[in-house]
Amino acid sequence: MWVELEIAAARTGVSVAQYVREAARARLGEERQKLPALAPEDVVREIERRNVVEHSFEHVEDSAALWEQGRLARERAKLLRAESESRRKHAR
Repeated sequence: MWVELEIAAARTGVSVAQYVREAARARLGEERQKLPALAPEDVVREIERRNVVEHSFEHVEDSAALWEQGRLARERAKLLRAESESRRKHAR
């Protein structure tokens, strides 16, 4: 199934994570249509709640991306230090 997800995501030009998110949102949209109609004030509250939740998820995703960037930078720095040390040893 993972390979199929990778192929489908690549066809649409997005990551697997984005592809799955979009599919989940579409499925939830279908489920929402099955729910009973809400009063106008409940609709406004629900929209505000969803906006807050989505905003918080975006911050979590941004934060996770930054942490990953930091991890990759630290890993690269270690490799460069090791390479530099190796060159110094061979230069002697």
